[in-house]
Amino acid sequence: QSLISLLHEYGNQDEISAVFITGAGDKAFCSGADLAGFPDGDSFLSIHHSRGKFAELLSTIDEIRSPIIALVNGDAYAGALGIISACDIAISVDTAMFGTPEIKRGLFPMMIMTSLFRTMSYKKVMEMILLGEKFSAVLAKEYGLLNAIYPKEIYEKETNELKKKFSLLSPAILKLGRNAAHRQKDMNYKEALTYLHTMLTVNALTDDAAEGITAFLEKREPNWKGK
Repeated sequence: QSLISLLHEYGNQDEISAVFITGAGDKAFCSGADLAGFPDGDSFLSIHHSRGKFAELLSTIDEIRSPIIALVNGDAYAGALGIISACDIAISVDTAMFGTPEIKRGLFPMMIMTSLFRTMSYKKVMEMILLGEKFSAVLAKEYGLLNAIYPKEIYEKETNELKKKFSLLSPAILKLGRNAAHRQKDMNYKEALTYLHTMLTVNALTDDAAEGITAFLEKREPNWKGK
């Protein structure tokens, strides 16, 4: 089952607070596209449309209702950086290495640029994609690609703690807020303020907002209704 279909299946379920993306095993988060992945007999248009699946993946990450968190459990190269930068939060093990080595293969990281430029500074992205050099998790955090890095021995404990934090929050309000954050980022300032004013009113009228305020006043944990 593809990552796109899994995101649609789980990312839009009312009871799910957040979706976590990680790599299989513990060696790599994702090493990028398989350069030998297209048979010689495939047509130019067939290959072109197949590559469009990656653009669809990045669009899906943007459009899914639930927050998407990247758990970078190993090295991440090429398209993996597009996935990480498209996610809302990214946590990495400190041994992971990062990079966009496409330029060294006579290619250019076209589709991930839009995600990278929304996450990192223009000059840092240009340095990264023009030179194609590897860099550490420490630098990835410094560049704005990661929220946090943890030593391997406590990485699992910290990621489990993050999952627990999300499980204690209202799935409905997380989805509402995440959607609002993503929709307003391409608006101009006045459009964004008008839109967010409306979304605040919608938020305030939800059952979970009423429950959250009541629980705060009664000094107890909220019992979310998911609506």
